[in-house]
Amino acid sequence: MSNTLELTFSNERGAQFKLELDADKNDNVSSFTPGDTCTIRIYPGGQNPACDAMRGTVTVTETSISEEIAEEIEFIDSDTGSLSHEIYEDITTEWTGFDDVTAKVSDDAITLSKKATGVLKATYTVYYDLIEVECSEEGKNIVRAYNDERFGALSVEFETGERKVTFVFKDACTRTVLKGVKLKTDDTERGYTNNKGQLTFTDTVGSHTLYATLNDYKATDKDSIMNSKYSVPKSDKKKVLS
Repeated sequence: MSNTLELTFSNERGAQFKLELDADKNDNVSSFTPGDTCTIRIYPGGQNPACDAMRGTVTVTETSISEEIAEEIEFIDSDTGSLSHEIYEDITTEWTGFDDVTAKVSDDAITLSKKATGVLKATYTVYYDLIEVECSEEGKNIVRAYNDERFGALSVEFETGERKVTFVFKDACTRTVLKGVKLKTDDTERGYTNNKGQLTFTDTVGSHTLYATLNDYKATDKDSIMNSKYSVPKSDKKKVLS
């Protein structure tokens, strides 16, 4: 059984800001390297909070950005549930369940008129602000947003990580793998590529320089290809060099 749910709204507002990492702007990364900048959303937006962090600097970059949320909330013999965010615009709902119910929405909380079993589909608009946090120190960094009525905080990890890196060297024209390439990164000798043109080692996250040589080939600092620098990402990844 599906129907549009009758809703009433409370004028009361919660006393919390909700801080979340912005997955799109952070490329789905949840931990960061010292020196990185991470982007955080503050819900609800437009509340003019003060923002700071234990370490580094915090900059407000955008305010009152609208976002449409669509989600499903399950009720299993229950009369209470919650939305993922606090509503600041009209909500459209559809109830599919075993019982006819009405509901009250206050902030992000939903209270049904009685215990029921079903699924509430909800679509609504929220607003958020964007802040950027830049930190050059390693460790957990607590970021907070607050004003006279609300408070919220988020712990963000800034760590000097190491990742396994595999270089694959190939001829730029024939794409044939190159055995015996001698590789040096920064000031560290890494060794020689194997029969598959590969060389694997552990390196720190961030930017590095490399120097590669092989008989009958120009060294990487002598050719016209931009291949004398590389970056180690926050996830394992192969790097193919020609």
